[in-house]
Amino acid sequence: MVKRYFPVMHVIVAGFILTGCQSIEISRWSGSWVDERSSDHGGDLRCVSRRLDETNWQATFSGFCGREFGYDIEMHGRQDGSAVKFDGEVDLGEEDGGVYTWTGVMQGNHFNGEYATRTGKAGSFVMVRY
Repeated sequence: MVKRYFPVMHVIVAGFILTGCQSIEISRWSGSWVDERSSDHGGDLRCVSRRLDETNWQATFSGFCGREFGYDIEMHGRQDGSAVKFDGEVDLGEEDGGVYTWTGVMQGNHFNGEYATRTGKAGSFVMVRY
């Protein structure tokens, strides 16, 4: 799993160099997720998010659900006061539940959200910046 994320660091460093050493907003989050319909389905969750511009972010979510998982997704957010509110849809593939719709809010040191699938899965996540 570590090898999978190694190229991402090269991209981040290259982006930093190519933008003339401008500030790149990268945040690291840690917390947990829970499936609302199954009390034994949930666990640790981590996320590394990178703001690309005013409304676009790149994020890598990773954790454990019977096996380690890691998903790279694009997030679209809008500023609402001191918070950034996200909503979106992502297809994680048939093996991982298919299409998820989700909402989330980053505010201060907190990143919380909810998700649901077309197949009936639903849950939430709560993370803090570290």
